[in-house]
Amino acid sequence: MNQNHSETKIFYMKRPSDTIENLRKEKLLSLGKEKLIEIISERDKDIKRLEGIITQTMRANVEFHTELQNFRKESLSAKKIPYNQKWSWVQKIIFCLKENDRPMKSHEIISFLEKLDTALPYFPNKTKSFSANLTKTVGYGRIIQYKLKGIQGYFYLLPEWFDENGKIIKKYLEKIKLAGCKSKNIILLKKNNFTQKSSHNSFQQKQPYNLSYYRIIVFLC
Repeated sequence: MNQNHSETKIFYMKRPSDTIENLRKEKLLSLGKEKLIEIISERDKDIKRLEGIITQTMRANVEFHTELQNFRKESLSAKKIPYNQKWSWVQKIIFCLKENDRPMKSHEIISFLEKLDTALPYFPNKTKSFSANLTKTVGYGRIIQYKLKGIQGYFYLLPEWFDENGKIIKKYLEKIKLAGCKSKNIILLKKNNFTQKSSHNSFQQKQPYNLSYYRIIVFLC
C-alpha cells in the first residue's frame, strides 16, 4: 500500500567558511582592478575624515579642561578677600581678624600681616610701632581689647563676636581659652626644663620633659 508522504528537505551550507566576510571578499575579488582602486580611494578619504574629527575632538577636550581649570582657579581666588596694600592699618587689622576668625594677640596679628604687607617687615620696631595702630583701632571702636586672667598680654576681638548682652560668643570664648591654655603649657614646660646633676657624671644634664605631666596640663585646661 503506497502512501504519499510530504518530505521536507533542509538545505545546509556545505562550506562552513561561507560567512558574510568571506562573501564580501569574494565580491571584491570579482570586481575589476579600476573598481577596486576607486573603493580603496574612497576608504582612504573616509579614514582621513575620521582622523580629522578625532583630532578636533581631542583639541576641544584639551581646551575644555584648560578652561575648567582656569574657572576653578578664578572661583577659588574670588572666595578670598584680596589684601590691599593701600588700606589703612585699621582696615588691615580688621582684615586679619576676619580672615583668621579667632581672637588674636598683637604678635599673632603682626606675624600674619608681615607675610602679606610690603611695608611691615621694614618697621624698625614692629611691636612698638604696631601697638600704636592697635590702640588707634581700639579707640575707634573697630576692635575690642580683652584680658584673660592669668595670661600675659591682650586678645583683640571684633565687635560682632559679642552677643547683645556684651558677652563673648561661646565659639570665640572657647578659642581664647584654648589659646590661653597653650600659653600656660609653654610657661610650665619652660619652668620644668631644669638641670640636674648626675650621680655618675660631673657635668650637668638637662632633664627631659615629663610627657605624662604635659598631657595632664593640657587636659586640665
